[in-house]
Amino acid sequence: MNKTATVAVGIAVAIVLIPQAASAGKASQFEQMFSHYNSIRLALAADSTTDVPLHSERLAQVAGSLARKAQREENPKKQEVGLGLREIADIARELGRSPDLESARAVFGKLSGALGWFRSKAGAHESVVVFCPLRNSTWLQRTGDRIGNPYLGEVRGRCGEVLQFPQPRWFPERPSAQSPTGDPFGKSR
Repeated sequence: MNKTATVAVGIAVAIVLIPQAASAGKASQFEQMFSHYNSIRLALAADSTTDVPLHSERLAQVAGSLARKAQREENPKKQEVGLGLREIADIARELGRSPDLESARAVFGKLSGALGWFRSKAGAHESVVVFCPLRNSTWLQRTGDRIGNPYLGEVRGRCGEVLQFPQPRWFPERPSAQSPTGDPFGKSR
């Protein structure tokens, strides 16, 4: 193969692999936060708050670290992601301070909306969005896991429906932590 063909192949490989690596980086950032989020979800689904402060603080630390990195960037889109990550950190800390199970569940709804927004930005495919019609609330959980409803606990723990989206980038913009509709994902009905 001549030098021109070798260079052309190298450029083509870089064009294909670099965007995939950037996307994989965001997805792994999502996974770092999601593992703690999922531990919180499982605790709430079991009607427990025992592990919630620990995992909330760890999630807040990861989100805060990622936020600081993103906000140092000159790219306005990355700065926006940094603001969203800061919001995730703040909500996670609020969740960790929840005085009881019902308060924790309410704050978990806000966290679900904020983390759902980052999921859409990261293109993370290892989670699904689940909707509880009894609480009109959504949450994230691992793809393939049996439904474990964090809002209704053990009594109605299987209540929920996996929502189908063509791809995980369905969030149009960063939702406010305080949605006027009460829906943690910021959608109006």
